[in-house]
Amino acid sequence: MRQMLAAATSRRRTKGDKSALIYLYGVVSAQATDLTRCLKVKGLVPDRPLYLVPFEDLVALVSKVPLSVFSEESLKERFQDHDWVQARALDHHRVLTSLPPVPLLPFKFCTLFADETALLRALESHHTDLQTAFAAIQSAREWGVKLFVDYGTLSTHLKATAPHLTQLARRSATVSPGTAFFLKRKLETMAGEAARNAAGERARAIHKTIAKTVRADKVQPVQSHDPNGKTKDMLSNVAYLVPRDAESHFKDVIAKLARHHMAAGLSFDVVGPLPPYSFAMISADGTGAAVGSGDKEL
Repeated sequence: MRQMLAAATSRRRTKGDKSALIYLYGVVSAQATDLTRCLKVKGLVPDRPLYLVPFEDLVALVSKVPLSVFSEESLKERFQDHDWVQARALDHHRVLTSLPPVPLLPFKFCTLFADETALLRALESHHTDLQTAFAAIQSAREWGVKLFVDYGTLSTHLKATAPHLTQLARRSATVSPGTAFFLKRKLETMAGEAARNAAGERARAIHKTIAKTVRADKVQPVQSHDPNGKTKDMLSNVAYLVPRDAESHFKDVIAKLARHHMAAGLSFDVVGPLPPYSFAMISADGTGAAVGSGDKEL
């Protein structure tokens, strides 16, 4: 293994290259198989493929990037360009998802080092944290689940199923037109309030059900609107760390929940499997999201 890594790295290194920085994509175990396949993956810069930097029982997956583009001053300007950032972030994700299926600790987008000495110093400083993170994500992948609600559909559903609303609806049909007008307005107000309460209750119950099938979960920020442009509101946005041998059950549970809540206007957007971005994301200074469950409530 050590001879293979030494051969793989020696072909890629360019010592004394002051015009380039080291871009770190992630870290894998030195015992992982098929590491040489990583050398075929293109980095952020098309003519700079990945190469391997071994450190004790770990291997860093890196490539060279031009200093003129990725220096601190250049990035301050380029980060104002949304299209550039999005394209590079997608490239970063492409690299990580193109790797062989081995346990991977992904690093944050644009984790950069001046040279391999600085990289190795960082790996040494946070070696224990990296080992702990590896143990936490062993044989598991990340799945993202976003829950949406159409409040109009949910309100209509409740008017037909909630006893206090159905009673008010029946009453409005037996009174004078003037009284019926005010009762219908009251019905709409009460149905809207009931829909908001019911949406939160259903989101919490759904999350609790899904969480029973996974190793860990991480509640993410809720976006203000459906990114697909639909007239829906996002109720929850949760990343789940799912053991590989439980993925089928995980997906079956979500499918069952989707069918159960469809009439009430709830829908799911499931993305995965992904590298464990939310659970093993390590930054250059060693900070990162610790694997845990229920650290935030919906």
